Amino acid sequence: MDVLNAKPDVAMNGDASAQPMGRAANDIEPRSSVAGSERHRTLPVGVTREALQGAMHAAGYRVEVQGSVLRSATGGLPFEVRFGNPVPGSSEAYLDVTFVALLVIQGSFQQPLLNGWNKRHRFGRIFLEQPSPNQEVLVLCLDAVLGTNPTAQTLRVHIDIWDALVQQFIAWLNTELRQSPPVVSETAAVDQMAANA
Repeated sequence: MDVLNAKPDVAMNGDASAQPMGRAANDIEPRSSVAGSERHRTLPVGVTREALQGAMHAAGYRVEVQGSVLRSATGGLPFEVRFGNPVPGSSEAYLDVTFVALLVIQGSFQQPLLNGWNKRHRFGRIFLEQPSPNQEVLVLCLDAVLGTNPTAQTLRVHIDIWDALVQQFIAWLNTELRQSPPVVSETAAVDQMAANA
């Protein structure tokens, strides 16, 4: 028999009455129900204020709790941690947080400087906000997604990334803004930040 020309659903011995080589559609058993471990998925645990505050203390930060935010400072620059999306069904745990540092700017600020920073740095970004017609605020922020039961080590990694970004931000302010400086006024001015860097 010519194997190349044989019908694919007939056995190789040429017997047309032989059973098909594959299983007929009506012979296929329905898929079993999903295992219990897959049916009942555990919701993400997220992070609580207390857990993140403890991680920041362990990293050497002094932390104040003010309402729904944590406040601290590094390198002379004050910052706060804002909690984002809550874990479904929880009033205490959150899936993400944002580290934010604000500097009030008096005068104009060159947009190419902001674009240059954002092109060269991962994770964090800077931008301008205008809360009032005569006031601009320079914002440095870092979003941290902590959805699936973050460990203490995971929290520490995000804290260390933020600290490194702040130190780079301070150095950037000290160099770039001296070349074309707007006047910066806040708890930590440019000269003070440079001295504490």
